[in-house]
Amino acid sequence: SLHRPRPDTPAAAYDALAGHAWFTAPAVLLVEAAVAGGARVYRYRFDVRHPRFGGAAHATELPYFFGTYDNGATLLAFANHAPGASDADTRRSARVLAVQCMSLLASFAATGVPRAPALPA
Repeated sequence: SLHRPRPDTPAAAYDALAGHAWFTAPAVLLVEAAVAGGARVYRYRFDVRHPRFGGAAHATELPYFFGTYDNGATLLAFANHAPGASDADTRRSARVLAVQCMSLLASFAATGVPRAPALPA
């Protein structure tokens, strides 16, 4: 089963290092190379923690970008991001995030610039 090790263990340190080495560092290098070549680059960071993975795992943002977030697993992840929130508050907050994500994706597809209401340009 997948689990997140305690934060003060060697396993947690390895998870953090591996995540940086496999995902963050290559993405940063790719962005830097694209910018150096004159490209306009946009990137985002998605930090909604998924309970099964103990953090924001690869592709856990996709239900928000494609409007399929309203299922048990995704809402559970969102509820864990805001502990103590009521079911109604969790659903409302998840919907707001999904609308922002879908707006960003639609804007990027239509104009090449990701923009969404209530987010900085």
